[in-house]
Amino acid sequence: PRRAVVFAASAAGEHGFEGATALATALPRSAGRIVSALGLHELNVWAPTHDVAVIGGELSTLGSIMRESARAEQLEVVADPWPELGSLYDSDVLPFAVAGVPVVLLGPGTRSPEGRPPVVELVAQYRSNRRHQPSDQVLEAMTMAGALQQLRILARAAWHLASDLSRPDWLPGAEFGGAASPGPIR
Repeated sequence: PRRAVVFAASAAGEHGFEGATALATALPRSAGRIVSALGLHELNVWAPTHDVAVIGGELSTLGSIMRESARAEQLEVVADPWPELGSLYDSDVLPFAVAGVPVVLLGPGTRSPEGRPPVVELVAQYRSNRRHQPSDQVLEAMTMAGALQQLRILARAAWHLASDLSRPDWLPGAEFGGAASPGPIR
């Protein structure tokens, strides 16, 4: 690839995105220019789907890269199934967006294979009954097949971004487009 790719996992999202903010503000100038931040909002641990949610794809040219990556995996792209939750604002890519770096999140799809419970219903049940509670744990019914779909899409998008010298851009009217010119985060 023509660019370096950094894989990072941050923590403390529930406490003001401390991990992501520390990463976004601590990158040395010698790291070069950051062209994008790709996030995995929720791992689809329920079932493979016929589609995948791309959150924030309508804000930048990253949307087309994610659609191309999903298409290569024979998946359709859908918008955030829960826009009322403001997932982009509740994710670890937010500090990068605020700094002017185009961002996108990948979430679980909505269309389960025939005969399987809809993933959106399983996610909604888990969120309301277990998330951020003592019962928030790995369940026997969970599988990595849907997560692998998401990870393959992220890998394809990361490879595209690392290999192509053009930079993703915010689209006109995007909320974060005027925050700062894309460049080093200090």
